[in-house]
Amino acid sequence: MTTEILLIILGVVAVVILVALVLDIRQRSARRKARSVGPRDRSLENPEWEAKRQAAVDASGILDTAREDRYDSIVTMARQLYGTDAAIFTVIDKDREWHKAMNGTDVVNNKRDTSFCSVTIRSSGSFVVGDASHDDRFVDQPLVKDDSIRFYAGYPVTVDGQNIGALCVFDSEPRSESDVDDSMLKNLASLIEAELRVDALENRRR
Repeated sequence: MTTEILLIILGVVAVVILVALVLDIRQRSARRKARSVGPRDRSLENPEWEAKRQAAVDASGILDTAREDRYDSIVTMARQLYGTDAAIFTVIDKDREWHKAMNGTDVVNNKRDTSFCSVTIRSSGSFVVGDASHDDRFVDQPLVKDDSIRFYAGYPVTVDGQNIGALCVFDSEPRSESDVDDSMLKNLASLIEAELRVDALENRRR
């Protein structure tokens, strides 16, 4: 093989590698942008969607029930796995977010219109905010204003096909959105969904 041919082959390989790197960077950038923008507010665009979602919340019978170890243990696991200040399982009601389980915080129930989790339920996947102090949607949120929340990651909790709430972790320090393990957050949310199915079966037997 002549030197000229070898140089041509090396040049082609270099171009292929460069193109692959550029495409990878663009894909990562697109994922970060999608996360920072967040899902659209389907409840405002589609009242029927919100009505079905709220009906699932009401039918679950979970609102205003007592704390339970089985739910607390899941949010405790989430907090430990992500190494965050706190974790919460929140149910989104008509005009409020209500916390069924929490670890690392004693935050009170918030209004829905300032809730991170109210955004999460509009998604079919994870919703991540790397630094809420730089996100116009949340800069006036009380927990952001007092620096309790900078980083947030949440995943919808679904009952009968409807997103009734979210499992979330949050921290007072910002983090890179690309570092979040979506699959682990999804699996933890699935554990909560399994417990909700147990509740539904028990309710039917009564």
